[in-house]
Amino acid sequence: MPRVLILEDERVVARDLEGILGQLGYETSLAASGEDALAEVKRERPDLALVDIHLDGALDGIETAQAMRQMDVPVVYLTAHSDDHTLERAKSTEPLAYLVKPFSEPSLRATVQMAVHKAGIERQNRKEDQWRCAVLDQLTVALLATDPAGRVTTLNARAQALTGWSEAEALGKNVTDVLVLSKDDGPSVTQTLVNQASGGGRESTPARLHLTPKSGAKKEVECRASPLFDAGEQLAGLSFVFGPQRQGEPEEPPDPAAPETAEPEFDRVTGLPGRSQAMAALQAAHKDEAKLFAALFVLDRYHSTARRYGNATADEVLTYYCTFLAQEVQAAPTCRGLFRWTGPCFLAIFGPWDSLQIAQREISRCTRVRLVEDFTTSSHSVLLPVSATIKVFPLDEAPPTVTEQMDAFMEAQTKIGAS
Repeated sequence: MPRVLILEDERVVARDLEGILGQLGYETSLAASGEDALAEVKRERPDLALVDIHLDGALDGIETAQAMRQMDVPVVYLTAHSDDHTLERAKSTEPLAYLVKPFSEPSLRATVQMAVHKAGIERQNRKEDQWRCAVLDQLTVALLATDPAGRVTTLNARAQALTGWSEAEALGKNVTDVLVLSKDDGPSVTQTLVNQASGGGRESTPARLHLTPKSGAKKEVECRASPLFDAGEQLAGLSFVFGPQRQGEPEEPPDPAAPETAEPEFDRVTGLPGRSQAMAALQAAHKDEAKLFAALFVLDRYHSTARRYGNATADEVLTYYCTFLAQEVQAAPTCRGLFRWTGPCFLAIFGPWDSLQIAQREISRCTRVRLVEDFTTSSHSVLLPVSATIKVFPLDEAPPTVTEQMDAFMEAQTKIGAS
């Protein structure tokens, strides 16, 4: 049941409020001064505070409300007629509503109900923003996102480290000031990337460039610019994915006809052990005859997301799901390892169990099966559903056979998701 703190120094008014809110089902507590109210907030953490603007004592209502907002307690002001200066001060504390004295019971009920509802939404949005930031900060590549005008809206931890800008410093700045890219010792080409991505509406080809951070010491990086679209397919901003040039790679793109090089041990996007380590784990499981099982998680709509919003957004979704798997799956006592298999796929090894039916049941319990939920990308305007299709494979057959089965399942699922 929501708890409401009533900060009112007129005892009769306070008791009236307490009685009405109690009848409406709210838990209440009373305070007659700003100091008492802040002490009550620390003890009880109310969901909402009704605050009289005009209070006697060291703290008036506005000063108290400001402190409450910093403690994540939303405020509805109780006020009679106030002068313009007082109302301007009150606006700066971002109250959810004003309740004008004398108030009626219906107006009190409606105001409090709407304020509690709005406060709950704001708290959930903050949690989602914190989750989004945590996910982006786990990316091993640097990600910078802008609004349609080219002003920075997101700068993940890796991007902050490479550019020398903190996110607080960069927010609202033009991307050309934060991400200074050039070819050799030439002028900045950042604006050119902006024009290409926003004008053509297509992702740029990854380019080898020099990044000049705030420190001034140039670094060689690879950078790719992509447009971001909202649900109406209107340009919502741009994303820049960049990172240090990988050592030992040729300056020119490899020849497609050339033989494939060995796969990296760790995936560059998620940081998980890659397919080569997964293959070694499958081989060891088969050799030990340990009655283990592999679960393949194939992200739905990954390739269609990449085509519509760009690879940077698709990689955000990939990392979001990777974080979920790391927290929910890798933490399970029966999980023997989590890997990035390939493309939109993750592989986890579980067991030991005596049958495929038991494995399917137990894996479903610890993975919430699909995780169907919405994910807000770094553009703050594209809301994408995140889910995955899962299939469990026993590891009693030879690894090449299991690998073929998993790749066939993955191919079938990605074709469905691309349609």
